[in-house]
Amino acid sequence: MTDEKKTSVFPLLGVFLVVTLVFSNSFFNGFVNWDDAGAIVTNEAIQDLSPGGVARLFEKPIFFAYVPLYFLSLSIDYGFFGLDPFGFHLSNLLFHLMNVMLVFLLVRRLSGSTSVAALSACLFGVHPVQVECVTWMSGRKDVLATFLLLAGVFSFEIALCTAPSRARTIRFGASLILVFLATMAKATSLVFPGLFVLWQLACRRQVRKNAGFGFHGLSFLLGLGGVALHYGVALKQGVVADRSGGMEATIARALDAFSSQCVTLAAPFSLSPTYPDPGALTFTSINFMIGAGLVLFLLTLCLSGLFSRKTGGGFAAGLILVSYLPYNTIFPATDVMRADRYLYLATAGFGTGVALLLFSGMRPQNPRRRKALIGTAALLVCGLGFLTWKRNFDWRSSLSLWETSVAQQPREAFPRIKLGESYLEKAMTELRKADREMLLQAAATELRNALSLLPTSVQEIQARSRLGRVYLLLGDNDQAAKVMGDVIELVGEGSGELNGKSPEELARFRSDALLNRSQALLANGEQEDAMKLLLLAIEANPESSPAHYNLGNLLCRKALLDGVEEGMPGADLLAKGRTHLTRAAELDPASSLPLLVLGEVAYLLSRRVEAVNWFEEAIVRDPSSVQAHIQLSKVYLGASDPESALREADLAVQHERKASYQARLNRAHILAAVGRAKESRDQLESLLVQRPDAEPIKAELTRLALAEARAGLSQLAQGRIPTSEGRVRVQDAVLSASTRAAGLSPESVDAFLLQGEIHKLRRKWPEAQEAYDRALSLAPDHPGVKDAAGNFYKDLGYFYFLASRKTRVESPEKGKEEEEVGIGFFEKAIELRPGAPEFSAIRNLVSRFHERELDEVESEMEGKSDREDGP
Repeated sequence: MTDEKKTSVFPLLGVFLVVTLVFSNSFFNGFVNWDDAGAIVTNEAIQDLSPGGVARLFEKPIFFAYVPLYFLSLSIDYGFFGLDPFGFHLSNLLFHLMNVMLVFLLVRRLSGSTSVAALSACLFGVHPVQVECVTWMSGRKDVLATFLLLAGVFSFEIALCTAPSRARTIRFGASLILVFLATMAKATSLVFPGLFVLWQLACRRQVRKNAGFGFHGLSFLLGLGGVALHYGVALKQGVVADRSGGMEATIARALDAFSSQCVTLAAPFSLSPTYPDPGALTFTSINFMIGAGLVLFLLTLCLSGLFSRKTGGGFAAGLILVSYLPYNTIFPATDVMRADRYLYLATAGFGTGVALLLFSGMRPQNPRRRKALIGTAALLVCGLGFLTWKRNFDWRSSLSLWETSVAQQPREAFPRIKLGESYLEKAMTELRKADREMLLQAAATELRNALSLLPTSVQEIQARSRLGRVYLLLGDNDQAAKVMGDVIELVGEGSGELNGKSPEELARFRSDALLNRSQALLANGEQEDAMKLLLLAIEANPESSPAHYNLGNLLCRKALLDGVEEGMPGADLLAKGRTHLTRAAELDPASSLPLLVLGEVAYLLSRRVEAVNWFEEAIVRDPSSVQAHIQLSKVYLGASDPESALREADLAVQHERKASYQARLNRAHILAAVGRAKESRDQLESLLVQRPDAEPIKAELTRLALAEARAGLSQLAQGRIPTSEGRVRVQDAVLSASTRAAGLSPESVDAFLLQGEIHKLRRKWPEAQEAYDRALSLAPDHPGVKDAAGNFYKDLGYFYFLASRKTRVESPEKGKEEEEVGIGFFEKAIELRPGAPEFSAIRNLVSRFHERELDEVESEMEGKSDREDGP
């Protein structure tokens, strides 16, 4: 190892350590609702690393851009880590560290100073604007493209230093290949022709005239081709912004964004993922003048530096200009161009300029000044590193990101819309009902605040649609229907920014609004009106898969209620519903929802083979579909195939999110159905600990407990337990099961009836009476409850009459009281079962008692006591 390399390794390792420490807290961050969902979480394109899957990444644009190399890198991460955010953060940081290394190597070759290179690389690595590219998982495009771009420049530098030979030609070719690959990762790499020229001027190296011309000519042709490719994709995808303001407005916006970004580089405080729209800008705007002045200043610095001995400063200024300004005018200049991520490479120019400025003032003969400048550099790195460390926490989750953004930009509507969405997403995964409602209320508040700041625009349509969704989840169906009606009215008028939308886009907006309003009406029980709106939604946009799905689902459900036999009202509805569901499946080949409904309908109609086919096709479309596996397990259970049922139930559990429990509940139900009640109960009890407010879990545990209690009572009634100890043990088990059921479901009438039965069997009359009275209070008009309670009070009346016979010998008054208590119970039994023929003797007995024919009553009771042992 040469001395030069030895002196470079340790400073570079130190820079790596500092950058890694600054970004280490980002490893705990999750996905955010700022492109992460569409690019990573729900992007099926990155989930297939097979040769065919990789080829599909290069076939067409994905997520509004043709950047196949970017999605390939995400696909590799997915292959290793799945949807664990840690893996994506690790890859982002590794690419960032490689870029830090390339900046270090290039600046050292440019300046000849390891200190300047180390400080340049460190400032580039820890600058707060890099958070949006390194900490944000969807920011991979900039980090990956910059790595390929800098690697191409480094290869170009090596080629310049190589004598004319075949190796030199290969290195020039490698640099072109690398930078072309960079355009496959991010469109901003189209600036690479300017970087080659800038580097060659900065290094003051000359190549043969024809070689230099040929190389730069090829690089410019590649750049032109890249512009055509990406701009063509933007046009095809419909993401090109409106340029009706003309060239003047476009250039003015670009220079305004440039001036804003220069300020951000120098003073990176209060950074946000969104930026306010500056509005209409012209050549007379103050922002345009500032931007133009900065461009002239940096251009002068660049030219004066490049054509003098101090080429480092010129290269730094030129790097800012070349890496940011050109593409800002190539692509539609909007407020998005002010985002931090577009400064990723420009920050290398900033860091190089600051490093050169600091170290140019060092003199070996003045150690005090040297220490002061080194201290200043250290403080600058520490200050920027602290801001970056702090900003990483803002990107911890969607909530933290948009809460910070709203705090910084309280008058901007878009951050409030995203914050409302974040509250809504959090509410959908919240376990506690009270917390869920609190989050939904917070979402509604933020969306209403956003609407108060918005003019009539596409954003207002989106905000109102989300607000309607929140109202639906809160159960405020009337308010949800009203909000959706406002959306339909706005779309119908086509006012404001909507006038700039095409008729096809307006039709899609109208269709979505009608679809959402139909959901609100349906939740409110207005089924017919909901179906009319769905038909209008399909009329507005015949290609709307959700509208076909919802209408088909609704028609099938209604058909099943009306009857689907030939000639019945539901037969035609079922055919129409299946047609709409099939159309929905054709329009959205990735969705399994229409197939699930078709399978459920077939299962309810006892067409099990057809149901299995639909569910299996749904699983082919979405192997992780929990609902498909659950439904298929039910079909197999009904077909007396417990092994297949449990297999599908286990697959459902594997794919289920931690926040949900339907798959585990289904598995517990199947275990109970196949005779493994203890396993079922254990699983349900563990679920209940996690979800104490989940009523379906309580209901299933209650069902198991009631089944256990009934089975025990049946054994006792049939006399199948020979020993008294065994009977006591079964009685205890029945009482425990019925008590457990009553505790889980305090409104369960069956639980209290079973408690009453077992207490009556044990002759614990007060406890039995309490249980029957509780059952009566819950269902006073239920015939089964009245029959059971009537029989109990009849038996209880006999008990007191028999007891009074012995009591009257010692205490006539007390015996008389017991007789009256018994008569009271008889009367209650007659009241509960007035028409029971077997109660005729009791009614006669009560009548005679009230006529004071006590002797006859006692004789009759004595005769009955000879025939019976009591109740």
